Amino acid sequence: MNSRVRNYWLTLLVLVLACLASGCPSKGRASYQDGLRAYDAQDYNKALELFDKALEAEPESVMISYGRALSLYQLQRYEEAIEAFETFLQKSESERGSYQDERKDAAFYRDKCKEALGIEIPQNERAIPPPPMGE
Repeated sequence: MNSRVRNYWLTLLVLVLACLASGCPSKGRASYQDGLRAYDAQDYNKALELFDKALEAEPESVMISYGRALSLYQLQRYEEAIEAFETFLQKSESERGSYQDERKDAAFYRDKCKEALGIEIPQNERAIPPPPMGE
């Protein structure tokens, strides 16, 4: 199994385990889990639709916000993805230890979105990049 595929599956596993461990709220759980399946199938439009539906039920969910941000990134909707990653970073601020890896990834992909849009990132604001998810 190449590293890109392995990293992809590890990221998906982390999302699922974090949801289960954090008690992902039941109202949004079905849509969230369906969103993860759609993301896994690389149907990012469907994943985004399902994550949005889950967020309607549970607007404060940290992991649903993260799934939404990743979907926007995969769809190359970079301006929206930047905002979504920022939302995730704000929501997860009080639980930094619980979401340490996801926060690093979110900062990394937020910066990749900015680069794709030609937005300069001052060196002192650039996060140390985590091992990228297959990129």
